[in-house]
Amino acid sequence: MSDTNTETKFSLESIVVKVQRLLAKAADPAITPQEAALFNEKAADLMDKYRIEASEARDRGEAPSMKPEWSEAFLYYSGSEWSQYYGSFAYMAARHCGVRIRSYSKWNSEAGKREVFAKVLGFGHDVAFFNLVFTNMVQSFAAKLDPMYDPAETLGANALRLRQGGMERGRIAQAIGLGEKSDPTLNEMKARNRRVTKLIKEEAERIGLPELAEAVLGRGFNAKTYRQSYAAGFNETLYFRLLTLKSNNVEGGLVLKRTEEEVAEAWYQEYPNERPSTDPRDRDYVAPEPCSKCAKAKSGSCRDHSYAKPRTKPMNWDAVERGRSAARTVDLGAVKAREVR
Repeated sequence: MSDTNTETKFSLESIVVKVQRLLAKAADPAITPQEAALFNEKAADLMDKYRIEASEARDRGEAPSMKPEWSEAFLYYSGSEWSQYYGSFAYMAARHCGVRIRSYSKWNSEAGKREVFAKVLGFGHDVAFFNLVFTNMVQSFAAKLDPMYDPAETLGANALRLRQGGMERGRIAQAIGLGEKSDPTLNEMKARNRRVTKLIKEEAERIGLPELAEAVLGRGFNAKTYRQSYAAGFNETLYFRLLTLKSNNVEGGLVLKRTEEEVAEAWYQEYPNERPSTDPRDRDYVAPEPCSKCAKAKSGSCRDHSYAKPRTKPMNWDAVERGRSAARTVDLGAVKAREVR
């Protein structure tokens, strides 16, 4: 019997290399979406398995001594219509993957835009896991709400898909190349809009779903409301999916707890003011006295506390459900047998 069986030893480097190669293949624009999804799934499964094996190997002394490390990740462009959602996705993905992040922005002079990045703290495999999950979230979200013109599709197919993303007809006309003028007259704009409407109706008829055209062109359709409703449904469903995953993935959860403690300690060394206080007096919460003016106000909030007044926004429930459906298909790198959908 050999003293050391190197084949059974845990190798961090070999796992990371395999994952990186799979992610690189998934990002190759030359492959089909189906092939990209397959490579992403393999990478996610490998990382999910690794998170358990890594902890066990470290306990046996077969893995190299690892410590949480700092890295940087691009999140989104500042000023984007969906900044709040991209930020939400980043923090949800961080909690799911056992890393900690702190966002900051910096100006990109070449692009002429302010970019938002994250300082990421975690073990190498968990950081790779975070990048994969966050990328999957953003790509699935943007595919519907920030759709792009596809030259491989007909004008009608493009028009319908872009309209389903909540895009205004004028923007669709510009995206699919209807008219060359960048500053059309009012009559030219109306003519373009009518052409887009015709293309959408014809495409819906062609695919046998004429009601789809009515849903995205009807009198009650508001593009902004549609987009915001879709985003809200997507974000809500992602949040609850991740909660379900964490509560059901018991084995992975135990591993995650140990790594979270190590990451937390490294975080508090960088940001000592955020370390939780051990003084019980600091945890005592005294509820403020109720406002007598709010109690008398018909709306339930006085002028000083008007910010607390509930504000209802118009919702397109068809868009909410579409957003929820899209969020259910996002690959979160989970042990699928343990996930409750």
